[in-house]
Amino acid sequence: MVENAVRRYAHTEQASSFLRPLYDAARLSAELAFRIATRIRSVTDLGISTARAIKPTPNGLVRAGEREKAMALLKDWAAKASGFIKITDPYFGLEELEFIKMIRSVNARIPVSILTSRKHQQDISVQQPWDDAYQSHWRMAISDVEAGEVTIVVVGKGPLGEHPIHDRWWLSEKDGLRIGTSANALGMGSCQRSL
Repeated sequence: MVENAVRRYAHTEQASSFLRPLYDAARLSAELAFRIATRIRSVTDLGISTARAIKPTPNGLVRAGEREKAMALLKDWAAKASGFIKITDPYFGLEELEFIKMIRSVNARIPVSILTSRKHQQDISVQQPWDDAYQSHWRMAISDVEAGEVTIVVVGKGPLGEHPIHDRWWLSEKDGLRIGTSANALGMGSCQRSL
């Protein structure tokens, strides 16, 4: 858009009155996006560092066929979470809204933020605008009760729009969980996963 405007107005009388404000708006937008990304990254890095420092316990290991145990662990953790819950999962999509419902069943007011990938939204064909698609899916397929304070941030690194953080984490103010697979697959399949 900026390049097209430059080509169109560069050598006209409107260049100074049109191009400068367009440049300023683009610059301010880029600065805002950078500050938001930096803030999300610093909070996420702090939570990940805290979660890594906690030694895993045998009770936190979920094996194949232990789906109920996995769900009970997640629910118990969500009930005890304080301050916030931040989930970073490259494969968080519409179906994973069930986990927001689960969180709300035990911790109704805690703010929840999800960081997911643009690539996954495109792979599962989530219609844009994404916020409308998520709100509609919540109301139509998940719950008729409001979700509360939930923020879903879709990010994309590189041309494919991949997630910048490889591992899956559920973080709160004082602790966190490293999820070894998608939350939907916990306790399923033929291998054990840490939680």
